[in-house]
Amino acid sequence: MQETVAVDVAIIGAGIIGLTLAYEIKNQFPDCEIAVFDKEPYLGEHSSGRNSGVLHAGLYYPNKSLKHLLCLEGNQLWKKLASDLEIGFRKCGKLIFSNSESEDSNLDELIKNAAKNDVPIEWASKKELQILQTDVNAFNAISSPSTGIINVSEAITKLKYNLEARGVNVFLLSQVDSLSFTNAEFIIKFPAFDLKASKVINAGGLGAISLREKLGLNDLENYFVRGHYLSTTQKLKYETLYYPIPPADLKGLGVHSTIDLDGKVKFGPNTEEITNVSYTPPLDALEEMENLIGFYFKNIEKEKLHWDYAGCRSKIRFKDDKKLFTDFWIKSPVKNYIECLGIESPGLTSAPAIAKHITENYF
Repeated sequence: MQETVAVDVAIIGAGIIGLTLAYEIKNQFPDCEIAVFDKEPYLGEHSSGRNSGVLHAGLYYPNKSLKHLLCLEGNQLWKKLASDLEIGFRKCGKLIFSNSESEDSNLDELIKNAAKNDVPIEWASKKELQILQTDVNAFNAISSPSTGIINVSEAITKLKYNLEARGVNVFLLSQVDSLSFTNAEFIIKFPAFDLKASKVINAGGLGAISLREKLGLNDLENYFVRGHYLSTTQKLKYETLYYPIPPADLKGLGVHSTIDLDGKVKFGPNTEEITNVSYTPPLDALEEMENLIGFYFKNIEKEKLHWDYAGCRSKIRFKDDKKLFTDFWIKSPVKNYIECLGIESPGLTSAPAIAKHITENYF
């Protein structure tokens, strides 16, 4: 018979959402006994470690949606969190550009949505546009000064160290075999031990749907979209982020440039529907991305572009009619069980605000 241990709160998923949740709960309830579990051998194996590291401003999302509200709040909360934990962070801004005069109406719509969402934004100045046009095939542009970048791997590592220093255990290689609710408590069976918990938070990312199914919740299913990023060995001195007009298919923000805190430039992601989580690009994806990058960006030496990484967006849809659910799904369909589903972009930006939202509303 396996050993049984008990905690107040079990968080399944040790990505950026699970770790910021544990951090916020421990801050608000210092005596709460918390444990975080992840099935992988390393932190950030999936969504958290495979995104661009951009802290979004909140201008794209439907007004008053959770994506809008939590992105806006999270963008501000990261300032203090990054300072407290000494995480690399910088407000680098973003320029969103049109390719032609006909696309300027799209920029107008983004400005209107940004104003509705209380996001600072303005038309790029003549000087900003001139600088942009040396690098990008741009007709016009708008500027988002509150967009930033963060060192995601450092954030994950420092959150883990902080939690463990305060008595929160983070268990890796801990696949959930079963999850049940009995006698007002949850029983979670892992390969090495059983766990009793008063509350369970499902922050399982790409595995969140399969976890909720263990509780008999079968109304949702995954809809995976993979995106690839390319890096370049070419010396590009981009000081800010360059984004095209986002596509209308809700799959992503289009192939754009990002920079990290060392100035390394990446391009991506493209969008590709997949049925299972895999990070191996198809054979024709490199040429497709090279052509997209060449369409938007000037003076790019294709022979210096190379694969960097791929990531999967954890989108969800209803199983019966296949309708996509486009907002964050943060709900408690079973008492003391809280689930975070569909936490795609701007999930990284929103993470501290998601943690605050759950702590304030479900504790």
